[in-house]
Amino acid sequence: MRLHLAGAALGLSLLGPQLASAHEGAPLVLKKVDKALAKKPDSSKLLIKKADLQRTLGLHQEALETLKAVPKEPQAWLIEARTYQQMGEARKALPSLNRFLEKAPESPTALWLRARIHREIGKPAAALADYQSAMKRSQHPDLYLGAAEMMKQLGQGKQACQSLEAASHKLSEAAILLESGALCYLKLNQAQKTLELTQGILKKAQNGARWLVIQSQAQTKLGQKAEAQKSLEQALSQVQSQLEKRTAPSVLLQRAQIYLALGKKPEAVADLQEATRRAPFLKEAQKLLMQHSKGAGAAQ
Repeated sequence: MRLHLAGAALGLSLLGPQLASAHEGAPLVLKKVDKALAKKPDSSKLLIKKADLQRTLGLHQEALETLKAVPKEPQAWLIEARTYQQMGEARKALPSLNRFLEKAPESPTALWLRARIHREIGKPAAALADYQSAMKRSQHPDLYLGAAEMMKQLGQGKQACQSLEAASHKLSEAAILLESGALCYLKLNQAQKTLELTQGILKKAQNGARWLVIQSQAQTKLGQKAEAQKSLEQALSQVQSQLEKRTAPSVLLQRAQIYLALGKKPEAVADLQEATRRAPFLKEAQKLLMQHSKGAGAAQ
């Protein structure tokens, strides 16, 4: 039996913490669903939609209670699993998820979710198997990234790098795959391979600041200090041009990272402070600021 789920493609409602229509609109949608349920209290479709909205809004217990009214609906099992996973109770998610996969063994959504759960409970081999099964039915970059992480945990570092590189050729628009592959090779001390990948990209990229930074890391490992310095200066110049057009927090973070690589700690801290002020949710900027803020004032 094959089930065709609304939103079954990766990245849609059942995968993210929020529905595609969520954000501030979710409470209003929930009210509309409740109003519709007042007329059709036994509607499985409406009850499932209500539970998913409740899950989206963090009303986990309420979502689980709503799902009790539709115990035989496969979509309800999937939402129940997602709810438990969001609650941090991954093991409780598995029975409902396995039950769903018995009905829809080829669902990339469910396979992706089970891979994440296996990952959370420390079962990298099982997670890898699910990622690979999902990859046969979906080409979402997150599947390849997740599979590579599991390979690394299983001591298959070289295979992980090769997998990311191969996926980057298949999904050329997903730059994150090639970037992850390049960094993967760098961690394996295969700096020459990283350098080859970055140089190939830089021939095509209009804005290659991130790639220039990775290139500088590879050049440093290869003892090419002058070349690494030049790569960082080029990256800084490109980021400066971006900031002249728009002072985005993510670009401020990028410039801070370049400043740190150049040994310009005070300038980096100033950028990190501004980035976190503008975007308090930018965790990477917060982390770097905590690491480098001490003593920066004295250096100025």
